[in-house]
Amino acid sequence: MNEQTADAQPALVRLVADLLAQLAGTIVTECEFRAGDHHVLLRRSLASVAIARGPSVPEEEALPVSWQPILSPLTGIFFLTESPQSPPFVTVGSTITQRQVVGLIESMKMYNPVETEVAGTVRAILVQASAVVEKGQVLMYVEPDGDPG
Repeated sequence: MNEQTADAQPALVRLVADLLAQLAGTIVTECEFRAGDHHVLLRRSLASVAIARGPSVPEEEALPVSWQPILSPLTGIFFLTESPQSPPFVTVGSTITQRQVVGLIESMKMYNPVETEVAGTVRAILVQASAVVEKGQVLMYVEPDGDPG
């Protein structure tokens, strides 16, 4: 190994460590850098990415019994808009109908709609846009219209 290569290795190790630290907590799963003779490719599996959870309803506040959860149908990245320029599908206070799309989940490069089973008013959105969610995770709560029975 020549002297120049030996000197470059600690700098490259520091660069990789810095990149990993900067990517921690993000949804980025692959990143590639090239500089001169150096090539760095970082890959993380979706399973190793931390699940980002939005603000939750405080535990000391009991949820009304009538509020219905909308659950994530699969694991992936949750989106509240169809595109960055689009308005959100729903916001807190939005009135929704049964089978209405309230978000999208990207999984395996496909966008899957999240539909409601109940008509009512969105009372809480627990997941931030672009957060990684797990199958069965509560995304939001809806207060159903009228008598649930």
